[in-house]
Amino acid sequence: MKWSLVILLGLLVRAAPAQTAFGDPAFLSRTFIYPANCVTGALDGWSCVRNIRAEYQGALIRVRRGSDSTEQDIYALAGALDTATIASFCGTSTGYVTTIYAQLGTNNIKQATAANQPQIYNGSAIFIATNGNRRPMIKWDNVNDYMQAVRNTAWVQPISAYHVIQQTSWTLGDPLIDGSTTATFFVNDQRDSSSRIRLYANTALQPTTSFTLGVPILLYEVGNNTASVIGFNNQVAETSGTAGAANPEGITLGAFSNGTVPADLMWQESIIYGTAHDAATRQRLRELINAFYHLF
Repeated sequence: MKWSLVILLGLLVRAAPAQTAFGDPAFLSRTFIYPANCVTGALDGWSCVRNIRAEYQGALIRVRRGSDSTEQDIYALAGALDTATIASFCGTSTGYVTTIYAQLGTNNIKQATAANQPQIYNGSAIFIATNGNRRPMIKWDNVNDYMQAVRNTAWVQPISAYHVIQQTSWTLGDPLIDGSTTATFFVNDQRDSSSRIRLYANTALQPTTSFTLGVPILLYEVGNNTASVIGFNNQVAETSGTAGAANPEGITLGAFSNGTVPADLMWQESIIYGTAHDAATRQRLRELINAFYHLF
């Protein structure tokens, strides 16, 4: 079944810092806490910014150089995305993301069609998040970009998910994260005059508080039918209740699972758990993720 996240957040494009790992070593040593090790049981996780599991040794993303479509895997350096290699590889050409590698399972998030691939490098700089975050982000174009993992029928409710995201503009229901089928399980905006998130798995569960466009947020949700939860940052607008029994069965970034309704999206990280996290576990993960991204 289906899972889709639709919200609206904003973006700044700024030059990447000179340090390859975008931070001084002392700072990074304090903030590199691996969430998948501290809270075990994740089904999968992806990041364009860092290793989210200490044991992971693979590439974070695969980048295609726009000038000649040559591709290269990009790894972490000291736990963080090697932005210097992206800049050297792409030069004055745009850098597109073809693959976001799974760090826990095997479900890589991919896009083989060049016209539908989001960017991480604009020909002169890495896309960088605003506020205290200052980490690299992948940018969807709000026209036709989306990425998707192969359907996994084991991804069923209960499920808990944590996403670090940002969106530029608010329209009516742009999907940020969907499932991989045409059934209905998604998070999106309120579809009215304000940017309010909602979790929908055949029934709408939505807070009354709007989120702020133009800054990264930590969005989290628990899909657990009548005991579902949706909220962002440090329990802002956290709402619990019935969201329905539909299942995600995978993940699509930046559009619905069929590629329609593209989002004005920037993304950094998603971690998916196959259990319904209680309040204490949600708080623990919020703290772990915020310690690195400085979202609230």
